[in-house]
Amino acid sequence: MVLRDYKTSVLITTPSSALQLANYVRKNGININIFELKTLILAGEAIGNEDRQALEEDLHVTVWAHYGLSEVPGPAIAFECNAHEGLHMNEDHFLPEIIDPATGSVLGDGQFGELVLTTLTTRAFPLIRFKTGDKARVIKQSCLCGRELSLIEWQGDRTDDLINIDGVKVHKKQIQLSIQSLLDLPSDTSKFLIKKRDEKKYIEVWIPVNDLIFSDEIKELETLIQRAENNLLENIGIPVAIRLKEKRMI
Repeated sequence: MVLRDYKTSVLITTPSSALQLANYVRKNGININIFELKTLILAGEAIGNEDRQALEEDLHVTVWAHYGLSEVPGPAIAFECNAHEGLHMNEDHFLPEIIDPATGSVLGDGQFGELVLTTLTTRAFPLIRFKTGDKARVIKQSCLCGRELSLIEWQGDRTDDLINIDGVKVHKKQIQLSIQSLLDLPSDTSKFLIKKRDEKKYIEVWIPVNDLIFSDEIKELETLIQRAENNLLENIGIPVAIRLKEKRMI
């Protein structure tokens, strides 16, 4: 309704929200021509080629990917140009480095590592070699658009245990400790998977079954797991599905 009534031509959002919008339009048979939407600027998450193509076809828009961080103030850190061959780093405002997350040593061009940023123009909240935790690499090549700003490749992978769900970052350890506490489990290694249901992402956690958690009363076990899932949703704001698996599967 807002897109239609305000004749919105540009929408800035996360890839997940854009995919939900496209899914809603498609499922409800809404004529996309009633909108004047032409441009999607996506931030908060990386977007794959398949999802990008689906958005452009379903919403009749051009998709542009941006890279930014809530911890780093200022303009967009990196942005796409017409070539869509990577993200141009705003080097007037940020000094990027790619380091080995284990040693801290600077890596050469073309090598994947952790993106580290130093702010050059921020006055109120300057940052020196801020470790983003994002896995990226610098692409040293001339761009078809003519800009001489460095290009970076960023696919959404992390160098730490943070999980990015719909732009919300949560630490695996936080989820693991909550599950261990709620289900009275020892410190077992769980497996984390990011899945999607109705264009909405959620975290699926595989927990090894052991004598402590196993119960002859299936309903009792289901109630316990449901309570843990509800507690996690309330505390971290992200849906979590707990699955019991044999240890060998994990």
